[in-house]
Amino acid sequence: MLELPGARALNRTTPADRADDFLIIAAWFWVTRRVFTELGVAPNADDLQALSQLAPLDQLRGHLAETIVFLHSQPPLFNLLVGVLGKAPGSPTAWLHPLWVMMGFGIVLAMFGWLRRCNVPRVWAHVAVLVFGFNPSLVVYENFLSYTYGEAFCVLLGLIAFALTSRTPAVGTGIYACAATVLVGVRALFHPAWAGLVVAAQWPRAMAGSGSMRRWLLAPVVAGMLLVIKNGLMFGVWTTSSWFGMNVARLAAAAVGGDAENLAAEGTVSRTFLVTGFQPLDRYPPAMVEEQVRAVTARLGSHAALIEPSKNNGLPNLNNAGYIGVSRRLWRDSFRAFSARPIGTCRAIAGGLRRHFLPTTASNPFIRDNLDRLEALENLYRRALYPAGSSMLVISWYGFAIASSVWIWARRASWPEPFGDAAGYLAVTVIWVVAISSVTTFGDNNRFRFCLDPAVFSWNVGVLGTILCSTTHPSVDGHL
Repeated sequence: MLELPGARALNRTTPADRADDFLIIAAWFWVTRRVFTELGVAPNADDLQALSQLAPLDQLRGHLAETIVFLHSQPPLFNLLVGVLGKAPGSPTAWLHPLWVMMGFGIVLAMFGWLRRCNVPRVWAHVAVLVFGFNPSLVVYENFLSYTYGEAFCVLLGLIAFALTSRTPAVGTGIYACAATVLVGVRALFHPAWAGLVVAAQWPRAMAGSGSMRRWLLAPVVAGMLLVIKNGLMFGVWTTSSWFGMNVARLAAAAVGGDAENLAAEGTVSRTFLVTGFQPLDRYPPAMVEEQVRAVTARLGSHAALIEPSKNNGLPNLNNAGYIGVSRRLWRDSFRAFSARPIGTCRAIAGGLRRHFLPTTASNPFIRDNLDRLEALENLYRRALYPAGSSMLVISWYGFAIASSVWIWARRASWPEPFGDAAGYLAVTVIWVVAISSVTTFGDNNRFRFCLDPAVFSWNVGVLGTILCSTTHPSVDGHL
């Protein structure tokens, strides 16, 4: 058993120490955010209206309940949050930004707490979270008021939650249930199947625990399935997002490359495949769009959330019922394209996987201005993490997280408390996000990785710190 009983004494934390740790982290976090503000880093007020994931803001303000009920394009929680804040005085941006900053503070606090629970010495734990807290990716996504930052916080909370289950099972699984339900309700990537796999990984532990622990573990699965059933019964879309076909079409387009026109000419795919997804409705066949809108409105009525073609700023309203038909057709076309070009499909999936390990700041237009203001810091981190432009360090870092979490999960009885219970959760989550994002879309795969970075960093530093501690202090009563 890898255990270090004496390390608890070496690293014992008193209430005074905890207060000092909190003040140290709060001080540098506040100072760095003030410095970044002085450098011009700020949330872009236009971001919310430009986000394709949001329904038109005027509908969220004026008809919030109706818009959320008839939202099929995305899970509803982010739209619900923006709609509720839109009813408060001022703009939603003015409310979201402080909330995102608080989440950033929560991320570094949670990371520090995890590392101390792993018996990483105080000084090294402070150094580790300081290094991560200066990461320009964290700073720019803190000012990108989309759900990406909240995802990262909730994934990390899940890791922390399972570190608590050995001492307080109900509290730990309760925190996990809240974080995982938010993930399922915010991002279609976190499908109920992901939550189900987490349950499977934790079920032996849950069976030995209380009934309340099992109920908490199942809560995100139930919440996700209710959302799937709602979309299926109302729209015939048996997923948490009607965009699935449009996302997959990006991968299919990369798979066929310049052959798309030939495939359309020979009838393998429709002409819609050449338009791709997420385009204004007037670019798609009018008969297909109108038929889908009529079919939906005949059952549900003509609601603005379903029939408005665009937002006030002219961008498409991607929750328009017509996109359900577009997405279905693109899914059928994509499946045919994959069948026609299997080698190209394998190359496209490999390309998506490579993109997953690119810098999380690459190819995101929403963070470009803030990234330019942090150019020197960004270059420093890029050179450290991507020497000579290679992604091998990041790939190795993630490979270590996957290998160590799977190995520790298989031998969880032989590891100290935080690792054995959290290993299954981390292994499932990292493998799920990397694999699913690589086989269902092609483009901003690296942005999907951002939600994993805080949890993976915390896990790896904790595992390495525990191994190092066991090696450095052989005189302690523990043994390998």
